[in-house]
Parts: sequence; C-alpha cells; structure tokens
Amino acid sequence: MLILPREGTLLKLPLSQHLHLGLIRQLKEPPSAGHYNHTAQEVKSKKWRHSAMASGINDAQYHGRTLATAHQDGTVHVAGAAPLCGHRGSATCLAWAEHLEGAPLLASGSADGHVIIWREMRPNDWQSIHQKYVPGSVKSLAFSCPEPLMLAVGGGDELGVLTLLVELRRGAMNPENWQVKSVPAHEGGIASLDWSPSSSPAVLATGPAVARAHGRWLGARRLATCGADGQLIIWRIDAKNDSFHREHVLDGDQIGGNDLWCSLSWRPNVGLPGNSLGAVSKEGEVMILSQDAEGMAFAPRQRWSLAQGAGCRLTWTKAGTLLAILVSPEKCVLFKESSSGEWKEIAAVDGS
Repeated sequence: MLILPREGTLLKLPLSQHLHLGLIRQLKEPPSAGHYNHTAQEVKSKKWRHSAMASGINDAQYHGRTLATAHQDGTVHVAGAAPLCGHRGSATCLAWAEHLEGAPLLASGSADGHVIIWREMRPNDWQSIHQKYVPGSVKSLAFSCPEPLMLAVGGGDELGVLTLLVELRRGAMNPENWQVKSVPAHEGGIASLDWSPSSSPAVLATGPAVARAHGRWLGARRLATCGADGQLIIWRIDAKNDSFHREHVLDGDQIGGNDLWCSLSWRPNVGLPGNSLGAVSKEGEVMILSQDAEGMAFAPRQRWSLAQGAGCRLTWTKAGTLLAILVSPEKCVLFKESSSGEWKEIAAVDGS
C-alpha cells in the first residue's frame, strides 16, 4: 500500500497515476483522453523508468518537464540526478518553488516531520540548503511566489500545526536565511494546503492606484488549508509583520455539510475579478468556492457528488479550464465548466 501524503489516505497507487496528476497540472488546455494516455505512457517509459524500479513512491511532482519523486525508503529522486538522501523516515511529499530566477528549489517532507529544502548547485547536482523538523508527519508542502519566498508545511500532529519557512534574503546560503513561524491550524492534523495564485485580480487594470494595490497584494499572501476538523480556512499571511489572520473560516454551517475535505486547490487566476478554489472530500463531494470581489465572503457556487465514490486528490490545469480529481487507485476524472457555469465530466483517465 502507498500513502497519498497530501491527503493522508492509504492507496495502492501505481506510479502512472501520480504521473497523470502531474501531467494534467502542466496542461494549458484539456486534451482528448486518448492523447493524454499516450503522453503519460511515453513519459513513463522513456524518461522516468528508474523511478518506477525504485522503492514505493509516495508523491510525484513536475517542474516543467523535470519530475521529482518521493520514496518510501526516504530518498528523493530528480530525473537525471543521483538519489537525494537525507530523510530517515519515509519521504511523503514534495513541492517545487515556481517563478524563481536562478537555480531551482525543491522541498521534501517525511513521515517523521523532517523538511529539507534542496537547491541545484550545478546541473544535476542537488544539495540540502536548509532542514527543519515540524510536529508530526509532513502531510503537505507548498511554496509561495517569491518576494518573500515562503514554504508552507502542513503537519499531521494533533494540533495540526501550520509551519512557515520564510526566506529572508533571496538565494543566500547561510542556515539563518530561513525564518520559522508556526500556528495551530486544524485540530487532528492538516490534510491539504495551497497558496493562492500569484496574479492579483487587478492585473488587467493600470494606473498608480492599481500599482499601490498590487504592492499590498504582494506583501500579504493567501493560503488555503483543510484538515481533520472538517474546516476549510483561508489565511491572510504577512510574513514581514508576523501576521497570521484567519480571513475566512468555513465549516458545515457555511458550506452546507459535514464533509471531511481531503484536498483543495486554488483555480489559476487569469486576471478576472474574484477568486475560486476547488475541494474534494473523502465522501466524494466536490465543491467550488468563489469570492466575487476582494473583501467579500467565499460561498459555494457548485457542489456535486462523484459518481465513482470517494475522492482523494484534486488539481487544475494551468489555465484553470480543467479540473482533475483522483477517484480511485486506477482512475482520474476530468471536469470542465460549461457555458452555463455547470461542471461536467468530459473524460476519465485510466491509470492501470
């Protein structure tokens, strides 16, 4: 059995299914199911065969066309490089830092609460630049956009501690370059977390007032989390002012149910007003939450039940046109929004 770490769910999950979710996340437009299956098999057979032959895989994440995998023996594999060794416990999850200039960064977490930030010093030469232990198993990792760069770590301990590692100086190599901040978030543990898109809803506007608003947007970031307490929290985080503000706390009273949300993801923002995020529960409920304008409340816009039963992981394509949900060890279902605003299943990808 393999652990799907971001949701803490035990699954007999083949490598191909991890690859499916990673490939879908890279797509700009929804392909046909046949084209997608062909692409997944091609990538699997030609480029990442070494990962399939290694120990059991807990997570797989793409950075462009580069795949990193987290393994049960504690190693992290990056295509073209020697295995990265540093974890004593099983490596449970990974996160790439996006939109960085210079050398790429990769974070890995393990079942014993060990977090490592890796940097590619030279081509295919990865080194640890920072390490931190957090309470409980590491369930989820996510980097924010830079300035400042922050790594959010979701803990699986009883307090569900949310830990932030904040980079003080871009690219500095000294151990004190990462400041640690933490706050209890979800009683019983954090299941999933995700930073809001880096582009603000005002990106299509111009002028001095918009520039000032954009600066304020960059100072404070939004992070969405869900956990074992059944709550979905949207945080406003200002690392410079050491501020953790629960901007929106959504539970059964606000969203009409007592589902345990196991995965969430912000819909990519293409510059239009408003914000949206998707969530899926262990019971197979899917929900799209939307905020029409800054300062307004988030509210459910669409809810539906998966015909296949329980869901366990969710992600979007880069353009936000396609929603992918892992519904079983062998199947990933793709949804697209119709002109009337209804989400409809358009394809099912078999990962067996």
